[in-house]
Order: sequence, then C-alpha cells, then structure tokens
Amino acid sequence: MTQDMMTYEPQGTAHETPKDIEAFLLLDNPNDAYIFHEHSFGATLSWLEYDLETGRLDFIAEDGDLRNFGIPVSKDIGAYLQNIHSICVAHKSGGNVISEVDLPLITHRS
Repeated sequence: MTQDMMTYEPQGTAHETPKDIEAFLLLDNPNDAYIFHEHSFGATLSWLEYDLETGRLDFIAEDGDLRNFGIPVSKDIGAYLQNIHSICVAHKSGGNVISEVDLPLITHRS
C-alpha cells in the first residue's frame, strides 16, 4: 500500500471553502485509490481531475467549479493515477469513516 499525505491551504476564493484541508491519498493496488479527509470540502463534489504535467489533483464541485481546493500529488504516486478511473473519497471523524463516495477521475495534460 502506498500513501501520500497532502495538506493544502486555499488562497481565498469567492466560494465557501474550508480553511485547511488535510487529506491522505492511499493506493491499495495499481487500480484502487482512496482519499481520506477529516474536514468537509464545503461543496458537493462530482469528480476529480488529475493534471499529468502539474501533478495537481483537483476536486470539482457539482456545478463544475474548482472551488480552489486542489492538492499536489507526488510524481511517484501520480504515475499510478494514470490507470485509475475512480477514487473513493471518504470523510472520517477520528478513526471512523462517516461517509464515502466513489468519484470519477479524469486525467489530462495542461
């Protein structure tokens, strides 16, 4: 299992976003990825986008807006994302998952 911890502090936006997002991206095998986070994103997510050139994983909200809370992914982890089509995003509190959703992953080059 491969793990990457990511912390991102949004730079400010017109939309409601959390002040601080801490997320763990785990790869269970070459085809399964999970993101665990402890704070709400402040918006309903619809899909994820990974940019192969910048190494940025963006969380896309229901209305198609980026909501300014994408996170950087290390290149060694990012290489696996090219073969993954969805990621399970789990909201947890303490050690317990309180909700989860499988979101489509779109990979592209900027």
